[in-house]
Amino acid sequence: MFICEPIEVEFEMVSGLKKRPGPPIRFVWRERTFEVAEILSEWHEYKGEEIPGQRPRFFIRSARREGSWGVGRDFYRVRTACGGVYVLYYDRRPKGREIDSGWVMYEAEGRSQKDEG
Repeated sequence: MFICEPIEVEFEMVSGLKKRPGPPIRFVWRERTFEVAEILSEWHEYKGEEIPGQRPRFFIRSARREGSWGVGRDFYRVRTACGGVYVLYYDRRPKGREIDSGWVMYEAEGRSQKDEG
């Protein structure tokens, strides 16, 4: 089920890389806390956007290959302690004037929120 709603996350250890925080150990969605029991998969989409007059072409190629600050998303497919499977992502792009981006619940697979905890 496609969701695409903001979530809050917690980490076992805070990463030293601000734009590459790694997977969370728990998340809060719709005022409920979900414990992550297993990371099933992860993938990264670092697509630079070429905007005329703003960034040189070599930067765009580098962003696509390496994941520069403010470009792309880090996805994690997780299984929770109660057995639900969810896809979460960290959006690395800043929103407006804020430097920090945010975490999003992208989709839920199989179980519904009411089946959890």
